[in-house]
Amino acid sequence: MVIPFRLPLSERQFCSRLVAQCYYKAGISLVKDKNYCSPANFDNPKLFDEVPEAVREATQEDIDFTKKRDVNLETQVDTIRMITEIRKMYGKKIQTLKHVKDLVLERPETDAVITGIALRSGYFDHAEVDMEVNSWRYNEYEFREYARKYGIPVLDLAAEIRNVGSSTASVHKKELENYKELLEKTGADFYHHHVILYKKIINTDNIRKDLAKNIARSIYGFVPAAFV
Repeated sequence: MVIPFRLPLSERQFCSRLVAQCYYKAGISLVKDKNYCSPANFDNPKLFDEVPEAVREATQEDIDFTKKRDVNLETQVDTIRMITEIRKMYGKKIQTLKHVKDLVLERPETDAVITGIALRSGYFDHAEVDMEVNSWRYNEYEFREYARKYGIPVLDLAAEIRNVGSSTASVHKKELENYKELLEKTGADFYHHHVILYKKIINTDNIRKDLAKNIARSIYGFVPAAFV
């Protein structure tokens, strides 16, 4: 940002560019060049309104929550570890999972090495971790105890779990079909492990949805359309 010339635009991302690109996508040009900008470019009170009370003192419950196991962070760390190692071997253009997927397709001879890196990194190990960390989402007794503990209406919590499960399942099914097609086309082990991964993830999605249905059935005596 401080040098007087521009490097070729790449897919590597940084925070200021991400902010500018998001606003641009929404039809708002915050800066002259959405691809090359710094935090200083946003330091303009005419651009934004202050959000009052955006910060508050953490409660003990908040503090306790930060000490809990973060499955999303674990997945992110292992994914970054995998991509970083693959990038070192196959070039700095490898920035995303799509790049890795495309690399295996375009260069089949990389399959064994990339699959080995993915397995060692733990990238494929998170499909069923939520069942360990949030077991209440998969067991009716624990579910009801969780709702009672936090004062959440059982049916409201069931609806939330069902909606989350439904939306994520549709995304995961698309990924599964995509990797099935790639596996059939190439026979690559990397794609084979992804098929297994997404089958496990979809199974957890379905268990959550089924639990929500059972909760609704126990309350209404039937499964409402909203839970089907």
